[in-house]
Amino acid sequence: MNSALASWCREPIPVGEETYTPWGEGWYAWSSPSPEVEFCEFVGALVRLLHPRLVVETGVGAGYVTRRIIAGLGSGSWVGFESDDGYRAESRRLPWPDRLVLSSLPTPTQTVMAGADLVVLDSAPEYRLTEFDLWTEHGKPSSVLVCHDVSSRHPPSPRNSKVHIPFYNHISTSGLGGVFLTNPRGAWMGQHP
Repeated sequence: MNSALASWCREPIPVGEETYTPWGEGWYAWSSPSPEVEFCEFVGALVRLLHPRLVVETGVGAGYVTRRIIAGLGSGSWVGFESDDGYRAESRRLPWPDRLVLSSLPTPTQTVMAGADLVVLDSAPEYRLTEFDLWTEHGKPSSVLVCHDVSSRHPPSPRNSKVHIPFYNHISTSGLGGVFLTNPRGAWMGQHP
């Protein structure tokens, strides 16, 4: 079984986040690409508190956040997007109920974004700025957006210098009300005007 699908069926034991992020002591994660365990739990709690009718999630990956969204969703719907062909192919093999849709597209359309009550962005770097701007321009009034992996603390590297710091700066200068969260990999949460 592919490791992506195996993670959907049974979550591995998390390890200390400091394995992946030097300042992550006291936090946990399953792998380098996975969000922190505590961030996943936060999103699950947010779903239970907001009772969204539609949740849009990008960067579904191995489904760590997804499983927590679905557990708290009640009668709401979920549409997930994954740009990695391997993750998407493996995840599409799972038995998805009608109200849960794993899109064949790598990223949301304007129409999907405009209908979401809650948007969770953790997509590949090449999609994230566009998705944030799509929500900014076309998001549903009063919808909530949570972006993972938004930190000004990422150490310099070719990937981080091109993505993380510019994305952090883009959000900082967007003029949108919101709050940066202090999980090791960083996050931002805001509400559409």
